[in-house]
Amino acid sequence: MDGYKPDGFRVRGKTVADVRAELDRRGLKAVYQLWWSYADGGFFPEPVSVDRIKDDLIVESSRAYSSDTIELTVVPGPEAGPAPTPSPRPQWWDLPEEG
Repeated sequence: MDGYKPDGFRVRGKTVADVRAELDRRGLKAVYQLWWSYADGGFFPEPVSVDRIKDDLIVESSRAYSSDTIELTVVPGPEAGPAPTPSPRPQWWDLPEEG
C-alpha cells in the first residue's frame, strides 16, 4: 500500500528521516501512526506523537491528513515494545438501551 504521494514523492520503504527531510523541504508537516501486525493476520494502527517515532523506522504508507499535513504509517521497531491489545470499539447495538 503506497498511499498518498505528495507530488509524486514515494514514501513507502524509506526511513522516517528521509521522508521528514523531503516533507520539510516541501513545507509539509507529518502526523504518525504505528502499524502493529499480529500473528493472526490482524493489524492495529495506533496514532502516536512524534517523540515515539525514531528516524531509522521504515514508512509503510501515507495519506493526506490536511492541506499541509501528511499522515505517515510507520512500522514499529523492536524498541517500540509489545504491540498493544486493541480495544474493541462498541457499535450502536452494543450500547445499553435508554429508558
